[in-house]
Amino acid sequence: MVSFRLGGFDGVSVEAAKWAWALEQLGYDVRTVAGTGIADVMLPGLAWPSVGAPAPTVEDVTSAVGDASVVVVENVLECIELVWLQLAWRS
Repeated sequence: MVSFRLGGFDGVSVEAAKWAWALEQLGYDVRTVAGTGIADVMLPGLAWPSVGAPAPTVEDVTSAVGDASVVVVENVLECIELVWLQLAWRS
């Protein structure tokens, strides 16, 4: 489970917790990866709003998800939008 934040009371965190619970009930081991909040693996560059950390590399994300057979990305469209905003801000 990958998101810019997990483990809180916001909508993204609550929905991610539902996914995690359902996948665990189906017998999957769940590993959480987030930029902020509570997660198994923290990648601060995923956080939004930005915490000043550099964006994670492909290698960072690949290492974080490990050998997962299923990867759920919460708010993927919002994450893409945020990347565009960060790129526009840097220009």
